[in-house]
Amino acid sequence: MASKCFVYCRVSTKEQGRGVSLDVQEEVCRAKIIEDGGSLSGVVFETVSAFQSGMKNVKVRGKIVPTFKPQQKALFDLLKSAPKGSKIYFYHADRLSRSLINLEQFQLLAANRNITFVMGIGEDEWTEWKNGDDDSVMMRFVRQGENESKRTGQRVLSYHRFVGTMLKRYPGVQPYFGGTVPFGMKKSTLKIHGKQISVLIRNERDEEILRTRETRTREIFAQVCSANPDWNYRACVRETRRLVNS
Repeated sequence: MASKCFVYCRVSTKEQGRGVSLDVQEEVCRAKIIEDGGSLSGVVFETVSAFQSGMKNVKVRGKIVPTFKPQQKALFDLLKSAPKGSKIYFYHADRLSRSLINLEQFQLLAANRNITFVMGIGEDEWTEWKNGDDDSVMMRFVRQGENESKRTGQRVLSYHRFVGTMLKRYPGVQPYFGGTVPFGMKKSTLKIHGKQISVLIRNERDEEILRTRETRTREIFAQVCSANPDWNYRACVRETRRLVNS
């Protein structure tokens, strides 16, 4: 009797979906199932990040108990409800999970129900994992995902430092990185060196000062570029900073 085949498609955000979209993932997995001679029993879609661990501390009868509540609820439910001996197809190994803790829990569920993972790992290259197989392939892609997360964090920190440095020249203005706007503050935007930055200001007077300085900076930058056509962009920016701060 042929195994029942399911397709799991996941993107972290709506923006990521514009690249390798859910539809593309489904189409590729459907083609692989047909190539393997299987029959599709269902498709599961999910828009959720797989970086966060699903382990939560839950209070049960007065005691703190570690409980697995994954972000990828649709995959978790599929592993619990799919018939024993089924196959779940993933467009790529990193669609399964990017957290080692989640991966271990998903593998445990799959092993208990004799479910096989079929995952893409490259250009027209696929691999299968079932209970007892080597985990090196999936572990490699999960660790790769964790490294990407660290690099993203470093880029965010670098951006925060850039914003903090730039706003030192704007008294009364604070950087805004999301979340609740504090009482008495107002959200606004400021364009610095071609980058749109979200900021917080206290009142209309501060906003007027901000806009005046922003307009003056643009005018000075335009004048510097016109007066020095041989200068590159960085040289014009440096001269503009000197004139604005003088």
